[in-house]
Amino acid sequence: MLSYDTFVNTGLKNVKTIACGLSHCLALTHNNELYSWGDKTKGQLGQSIKDSIQREPFIVPFSDNLIRSKIKSIAAGAWHSLVLLDNGEILVSDLKSLQKPLHGFYKPSVFGDILLMMDRFIIVG
Repeated sequence: MLSYDTFVNTGLKNVKTIACGLSHCLALTHNNELYSWGDKTKGQLGQSIKDSIQREPFIVPFSDNLIRSKIKSIAAGAWHSLVLLDNGEILVSDLKSLQKPLHGFYKPSVFGDILLMMDRFIIVG
């Protein structure tokens, strides 16, 4: 687990929302940019795994055809991250992300992945 004894300046500015999971964090800016940092061994950061820990906030790269709307809300669980778009679509980054070509966020199938996860998280906002 990534932890610090004192506060660390991430350098992020214009932050709208922060979500933290077991050992990772997400930050959404007012410019609709999503940053992630922390443990990425379970695919929860929406980025490829080169090292097991992303120590500094890293802008999450989304493929052009994945996001067709602004990000409305973010959430982080123990080993997953969720993005809710204004158009109602949900994007997930988790262990299954590691099986995807870009190791990033993906659109889960409504009747498969989302229903399996529904009993494991609650988004409050």
